[in-house]
This record gives sequence, C-alpha cells and structure tokens, in this order.
Amino acid sequence: MKRVTATKALLAGSSLLAMGVALGTPRAAAAADQTITAGTTSVVMTSASGNLTVTNSGSIQGATALKYTSGGGTLINGGTITGGIRGLYLAGTSQSGGYVTLTTLANSGTIVSSGNALEVATGNTLVSLVNTGLIQGNLLLNGGDAVTLFGGAGTAVGSFTGVSGNQGTITSTLANLTLGGGNLLLNDDIDATGHTVVNSGASLVLNTIVSITGAYSQTGGTLVIAPTQGGLIASGDATLSGGTVLSTFSSTGNYLAGVSTLIGGASLSLAGATVSIGTLTSLTSATSTIGNNLLLTIGNDYIGGTLASLSNSSTISGAKSAIYLAGTGSVGSLSNSGTLSGNTRGILLAAGAHIDTLSNTGRIVVVGG
Repeated sequence: MKRVTATKALLAGSSLLAMGVALGTPRAAAAADQTITAGTTSVVMTSASGNLTVTNSGSIQGATALKYTSGGGTLINGGTITGGIRGLYLAGTSQSGGYVTLTTLANSGTIVSSGNALEVATGNTLVSLVNTGLIQGNLLLNGGDAVTLFGGAGTAVGSFTGVSGNQGTITSTLANLTLGGGNLLLNDDIDATGHTVVNSGASLVLNTIVSITGAYSQTGGTLVIAPTQGGLIASGDATLSGGTVLSTFSSTGNYLAGVSTLIGGASLSLAGATVSIGTLTSLTSATSTIGNNLLLTIGNDYIGGTLASLSNSSTISGAKSAIYLAGTGSVGSLSNSGTLSGNTRGILLAAGAHIDTLSNTGRIVVVGG
C-alpha cells in the first residue's frame, strides 16, 4: 500500500415528503401526462407534454435521452436514463416555444452519460433535484438560477459521481449551488467560480478529495469526511458557521502514518461548527488547524483489513506500537528500512492477525513502557 503524507488528489429510495421537499398541491393528472414503463429512445417533452414518470421497469436511451424544449412540470425517474451525449437536457429557447421550468426532478433510479448526465441550458430553470439513486456523469447547470440538491432520508443515499470510476464535475458558475438536506455521496468536483456552494442541511459524504472552484459555506448539516481518503478543498473561502464536521475510523480499515487535509480554502473559519473526530483503539490520531487547513495527523500504522504489501522508510514513533495489526488485519509482505519505535512494541499483532513475510534493514525498537 502506497504511503501518502499529504492528500490533495482523493440504495433505497425515499419519499419527497420524507425529504421535506414542498411540491405544493399536486395538480390533477392531464391527459398529456406520460408514464414510461418499458424501453424507449430519445424522448422529447414540450409544453403540451405535462409531467413525466419513468417507472423502475422503464428506460430511455439516446444521444440525448430526454430533452425538454418547452414546458416543464415534474420528472420522477425510478428507471434508467442513459445518454451518449446528454442524459437529461433542459433545452428551451425563446424560439422553441419558451424556456423550461422543471420544478422538481426526483431520481431514485439512474441517470448516466459519458457527457452531461444533466444539462440546463441558459434561460431554463431546475428548481430542485431530489436524488436518492445514482447520477453518473457531469452536471452543467447554466440556467442562471440557483439549484438546490437533496439526498435520501434514513439509510437512503443519493450519489453523484463520474463514469468509469472517475470523478465528474458539477458546474454552476451563474448562481450558487445549495445542498438542502438528506444524505448525499459526492464524488464530483464542483466549479462554482464566482459563487458559493452552500450546505444548509445535507449530510454530505466525501470518500475522495473534492475540489471546489469557488467558496464553501456550511450553515447546517454534516460534512462527513473519510479519514486519509476524503477531503474538501476550496479555491475560495471555506466558512463553516454551523453543522458538524465528522470523520470516523473503522476497526477493519487501514490507516497509515501521515498528514492529510480534511478541509482547506483561501481562508478557513470553523467558528460555530462542531468538529468531531472519532477514536480507535491502538490508533494515534489528532487534528490541527495550520494556516487555512484543517489537518488530520495519523501517528502510527493501523491495519484492520488486508494489504498485499506495506513498506516503511521513515520514522514512526510516539505511539504504543509503530505498526498495529488488528485481529482482522493481514499483510502479505512488510518491509522496513526506517525506524519503527513504539512505546510498548515496535510491531504488535492482535490475536488472529498475521504477516506472511517481514524484511527489516532498519530499526525496530521499544522506547519505554
């Protein structure tokens, strides 16, 4: 496993009412309202089309799978929308019959594109996006009005990510982007140049490094950051005046000695926010604020999972054991050319842990009890 000393690189649905999204009084279904229950291609919606529902057995495919040229209403997707260029496109113009206003996009299924999973063209409006499923691909929000994102309730999580295991990009350079509530897993960078990403109540989970071009403001909710893997780096100010920053360790995880950035920005203010960092037996960790960065320091190697190899060429000291393997921990080959200095053990294996091969050309020492 590669040792990193500084980091800057990296379900089930729920009801709209559970998300606290006010849709108003539902209008009576018009004859033009549509429900898609099977596979279809390249659907075009107009002002005469009404609301659209894609059930869990429905799918739409095409270069641009679903295109709105005018009108709007609500879109409920429980199936799959797959676009080669665009998944969902709000493409109204003054010449096409008017701009589109989509009051709510509720996605409990999948919207995917190797281009833009969602694109809102200039002049069009998407008021709120409730995602309890998967949106895979870029989001281009060029409508000019702020968009509010909501996630899942309870154990449901709405995921935003790129394709093929990569990060995507959410672009909102004409207005702020608001995270209004629910559980959101974000594996997208955000381009909000000149504007602010506002977390007013969402539980935002970061398992990778997420870069924000623009500012980040948190007035509520929770920023959940995977230790040594996740982080939020803003080019503008990072101002957390409310809510919680949470980073917890798993007993079956692997954590290596080093320093990683949890939050960074052009400036950093944590006044009013609660920073909560979990603890783990036999793992030494601490947080500190240096300059404009909230840092997490891991003081020793903790192995609770499986590693094919682990190498050390530096000095690890100050913990009970420089390397600790939990009962669930396993290392194929361990090599040390540096110094492993523990207060009670240089290397400590709990019952059930094992190392296949150990190569030492450095020092493994105990400095005290």
